[in-house]
Amino acid sequence: MLKVNRSVNLYLKLVNYFMLCGKKIKMKEILDKVFGRLVALFLVPLEEILLCLFDKLRVFVEIKKMKRGRRTHLVPMPTKSRRKLHLVLIYIFESVLQSKSKIGFEDRLYIEIKKIVLDEPSVALDLRNKNNKFVRESRANLHYRW
Repeated sequence: MLKVNRSVNLYLKLVNYFMLCGKKIKMKEILDKVFGRLVALFLVPLEEILLCLFDKLRVFVEIKKMKRGRRTHLVPMPTKSRRKLHLVLIYIFESVLQSKSKIGFEDRLYIEIKKIVLDEPSVALDLRNKNNKFVRESRANLHYRW
């Protein structure tokens, strides 16, 4: 049985999630350029950049709406590993799309990932912090989980 490298799996998930109009080869070229620039900037392997990116954006608890009677409650729920990965991809993609700058997708993605790795203020980190804020605010509704 082949041993699968975890960071290669993360890279392929990024390629598949960001696929533009079904053009996987084009998205792979864009991500190769972005991560090539990041590797040259930080002088670390691609695996470390990917793991740092996913570690900084990972969430352990998310908010879900639950109906109880006629009322809707926001209830914190623990996330599974696949959902954590999906949320990280959503945060990165939404942050790139929300960028108001008039530069291309490749440059916006590069800037956003660079900000995340350097712990500078970024839209993706704000989305994660907003989720954490909602979790803290709605922890009183925890008993609705069952």
